[in-house]
Amino acid sequence: MNNSTKDIRGYNDKVFKAIFSTEKGKILLKKLLKDILGRNINNITFISKEIPVNKISQKAETLDLLIDNKEERIDIEVNSCFDTVVIFRNLLYFFNIINQDQEEGKTYKTNKNYVLISLTRGLSQTFDVINEVNLTLGEKEYCKNVQIYEVNLDKALKLCYEGDNRDFVRHIGALSMETNELKKFKEDDEFMDEIDRELQRLKANGCVVRDDTEKLLRSVKEVNYQEGIESIIKNMLKKGMTIKNIINITDVDKVIVEKVAKELANN
Repeated sequence: MNNSTKDIRGYNDKVFKAIFSTEKGKILLKKLLKDILGRNINNITFISKEIPVNKISQKAETLDLLIDNKEERIDIEVNSCFDTVVIFRNLLYFFNIINQDQEEGKTYKTNKNYVLISLTRGLSQTFDVINEVNLTLGEKEYCKNVQIYEVNLDKALKLCYEGDNRDFVRHIGALSMETNELKKFKEDDEFMDEIDRELQRLKANGCVVRDDTEKLLRSVKEVNYQEGIESIIKNMLKKGMTIKNIINITDVDKVIVEKVAKELANN
């Protein structure tokens, strides 16, 4: 069932990209990044959002928003729910970005900063609006050029309705608001005013969004299950087990086992 156009909001991944991934949207994006990271981000360049497919069994995946400002790469993901498989998916994409950079050079790059920002619905209200994931080992910084942030969209919206007027709360909360809600809160706020105009523009152009949460979880779980099975088969092959024995033990389709065996032999 299609949702009405009145449900169009900035937290939908397609709407988010339509607003922020343009030259005009860079101004809004810089403001949002400053709200989240607490520092200015300059010289934003949008780079390819498609993750390369490394084997025939993989499906092409697209990042929500990947930007580069010479000193760092920032991956922004918009999540309609907070679920383990979604977290794993985001981390796999993120570290794949880092890995691709290392493969391009002859030595590991340690002077570039990598930032993952997850704009997430469904986080508990016990979490703050902006939560930095702790990458430490005891008191030692474990990976100094990697930062991960979970942004609680629901908490920001709740605080807006409770009268919290801090800029970062209002701007993050704006991503969850419809145009009629934005009018209540934006006052003389240029950021929220522009979000309101962009949402109205998209609505006028007939933009309709669906809630794909169930479809997303199902597809991610299917991919994770398939990759998990293939990993187990690969380990069994490495231990010297025959294809016939693996099929008898796992009851996995012969085609899948033979495909994994072929990939292993070619690597």
